[in-house]
Amino acid sequence: DGGLHAREWITTATVSYMLNEALSKYAAGESEVVSIVDSMDLLFAPILNPDGYDYTWTDDRMWRKTRMPNKIAACPGTDPNRNW
Repeated sequence: DGGLHAREWITTATVSYMLNEALSKYAAGESEVVSIVDSMDLLFAPILNPDGYDYTWTDDRMWRKTRMPNKIAACPGTDPNRNW
């Protein structure tokens, strides 16, 4: 899961890298990877907080939360890892 916290840009790149490695090695027939992929359901989520992530590129580099409105007007956004 990448991009849960909007300002953590490296997580989206890390998940994308992991997905690329898995697909490349699977396509190349590497037995370890083929065995794992064929026996499990793997889910790659490069970005789980797209609105917050976008906001860090356009408005506030250190923004962490989603842009989802909440009941506290003075504190906009929702912390995604505390609201499952």
